[in-house]
Amino acid sequence: MKNLKKHLECSICLDTYNQPKTISCLHTFCCQCLENHARASHKQGKFRCPECQGQIDLPEGNRFDILPTSFFHNSLLSLLAVRQSGDGSSITCGNCKKRSSDVHYCFDCAIFMCPECLNAHEVMRAAFEGHKVMPVKEFQTQDYEALLKRQPFCSEQYHEREITRFFCMPCQSCVCHACIVTDHQNHKVILLDRAADNEKGNIMAEAAATRQNEKVLKDVIRKFEETISKLETNVAIAKRGISQSTETMITKIRDREREAIESVETTRVTRLQKINSAKEKAESLLKQMIQAVEFTKNLVQRSSSSDIMQNKETLKHRFQELRHIEMPKHHETLFIKFTAASVEGLRLGDIATEGVDASQCTLEGLDQILQAGVAAELILCPRTPKGEISNQPDLKTQIEVLIEPTKDVTNVIVSKKAENGKFKVNFIPKVPGAYNFEVKMNNDNLPNCPFTMQVKQRELAVVGELNLKIFQGDELHDLRGIAVNTTGNIALADYKGHRVYIFDKKRQLCKKNW
Repeated sequence: MKNLKKHLECSICLDTYNQPKTISCLHTFCCQCLENHARASHKQGKFRCPECQGQIDLPEGNRFDILPTSFFHNSLLSLLAVRQSGDGSSITCGNCKKRSSDVHYCFDCAIFMCPECLNAHEVMRAAFEGHKVMPVKEFQTQDYEALLKRQPFCSEQYHEREITRFFCMPCQSCVCHACIVTDHQNHKVILLDRAADNEKGNIMAEAAATRQNEKVLKDVIRKFEETISKLETNVAIAKRGISQSTETMITKIRDREREAIESVETTRVTRLQKINSAKEKAESLLKQMIQAVEFTKNLVQRSSSSDIMQNKETLKHRFQELRHIEMPKHHETLFIKFTAASVEGLRLGDIATEGVDASQCTLEGLDQILQAGVAAELILCPRTPKGEISNQPDLKTQIEVLIEPTKDVTNVIVSKKAENGKFKVNFIPKVPGAYNFEVKMNNDNLPNCPFTMQVKQRELAVVGELNLKIFQGDELHDLRGIAVNTTGNIALADYKGHRVYIFDKKRQLCKKNW
């Protein structure tokens, strides 16, 4: 009874129901609202329920008025009208159809009565003796509940004033007294309340069965949500990886930039040193020549003949020396040019969008016979959600193999078979017995994991005979063990003789130990 108006609100127009109609998914809407929604959104003769998004067939002839009427919501609407009458609203009298705010309700006649009709009801007290009549404004919670559960009037023509109190079993329909004596003669008829009580158990059983599916669906939805959460996490990790790879590449490029600039600068400095050195030599030579010419000019113009003659040999020697000095050269080229490398092949990395689905992965070799001390091999086939073999590059790090008891197994190795993207799981069980296997991909168990495999005692097969040459006088009594090393030498243990015989590759006895 709480939030009654909220229960009567159409989720399309957000107003109180007007001619409520129920569709196949059992959601209810105003007839006109439903029709407008369906006409605007239907595809191929179907439209989606605005509440649950279920696919709903359009009604025959697109007539939404023939959809099932929600009698439950109609009853709630009547109840709402009754409750609102306590606030001064008026209710239509069930007899004279006048509207009045001072209305009484007869629970036995299931009818609202205005003051005049109430007087007539009281006048005929003998006919209505024992009927419960009370003002609507004085209704308590239990009265509203009783009003809600009252039986409706018959919908058959001329029976409109009769209450449907019976149920026709052959016709599976609610009927009134008039129906029984007219259209349903000789039909098996029971009280409507009894029929409803009999059916409640079946309905609740169906509801309970549906509730089981509801739990399954909730688990499915929870897994979907977990998948969405993991997807968002993986996307975030992938984005961080892309950014980190980009930053690393930028850092490397900056390092290469610095190295290239340093290389160019080193070339510049080295070349300039040599060019400037040659330039300095040339400038020094030029100054020497200018000085020699200037000295000679002053000597000729301003000095005496004696000075000229005394310096002539010195000057000749100096001029010859200057003329024979090799002109400075630097042998350095001015050419330097940067050619950018192609960026077409520049890659940040690979983005794998088809991950491995553990539920699709398979193990091959489960039907083999395992023997203690003999290397065994299982083949792990990593598959995508579509069931295709995955060639994702870093799958090995996502595979986890646990074999128990761990102390009785050795050399557990996971390696990739290069030709087909499958993985080899190699191991050696040390002793006979039952071994439990658990194989995971991305922390998820593969199908049928964990599982058990039996390891049998090692069976030795005779493949040939050894023609061993022993020392003269020696006899082999009770051989209990044999071993072969990488060089081909054979060791035999003589249990009764308390000796170990060592034979070379030619089966010749080399030595014997006590």
